[in-house]
Amino acid sequence: MSVPEKLNSKHEETFLDKLKIDIFDPAMWTNRFKLFLFFTNFILLAISIVLFIVGILYLTAFKYDYDYTHYSISFIAGFYLTVGIIGLFFIALNFFACCTNRSVLILFTAICFIFLFFVIFVIGVVALGVNQEEPLRIEIQGNLADLITNYNETSRQKLETRKMDWIQRKYSCCGITESSDWRIYFQQKSESYFQTVYPGQSQTGSNYFDYTPDSWCIDEGSDGRKMFYQFIDNKIKAQTINVNGCQMPYQKALSKDLNFLGGVGVMLSVIAVTLSAILLIFYAFVRKKSD
Repeated sequence: MSVPEKLNSKHEETFLDKLKIDIFDPAMWTNRFKLFLFFTNFILLAISIVLFIVGILYLTAFKYDYDYTHYSISFIAGFYLTVGIIGLFFIALNFFACCTNRSVLILFTAICFIFLFFVIFVIGVVALGVNQEEPLRIEIQGNLADLITNYNETSRQKLETRKMDWIQRKYSCCGITESSDWRIYFQQKSESYFQTVYPGQSQTGSNYFDYTPDSWCIDEGSDGRKMFYQFIDNKIKAQTINVNGCQMPYQKALSKDLNFLGGVGVMLSVIAVTLSAILLIFYAFVRKKSD
């Protein structure tokens, strides 16, 4: 062996020996273990708080009062809130278990992360997976058509009435794709357009607008604003009622929120599974060291 090779071999042996001493030194291991465990618990706390806040926001400030697809934003938000609370509970258990065997503590923390990963990953993937433009459009339009068909302004507590009024007020819209959708569905209910009488209402002269919701008016509360706009120009029409349909603005809002909630779930789950893997490696090392 040449002199440079001997020197290089000696250097490598010295480095490996030093690395081995660093790893198995009890004091150094204890300090690093405490620091790493504090870091992982901090990340677990951060993930739980994020899920908790997102869940609260989408159940209050950004709440959807009604759903027009079988994908419920409120359900996803409620799931995130629940998982966030469970995560905070795990943090509390970790705090009270700080004096237990360190291998047990590592394993318990890893299990917490695995639980978080599994739950929020599934919810996140589902939220992103269902966010497909064409299936959402078809489902939303079909549900809105059913609402218009069964709408009854004189029965304010009727579910179809409340859902249609909410979406038209929320998004300043009218009908499905445009305001004339109301006329189309009324025509389907009657042989003659001018003989359309809405169930539970009396005919008062404006055979069309008397039987359409106040919630489509820009200035709601005045029956005079629900004029028979077939005979007025588009400028006045646009000043009187909301002429844009509800499907598009609702679908855009739903798609944006599904992307956000799904992205949050997947991102946090990647962090959780990464830390789970690291913790399990630490656990295996501690078990091997104890043996």
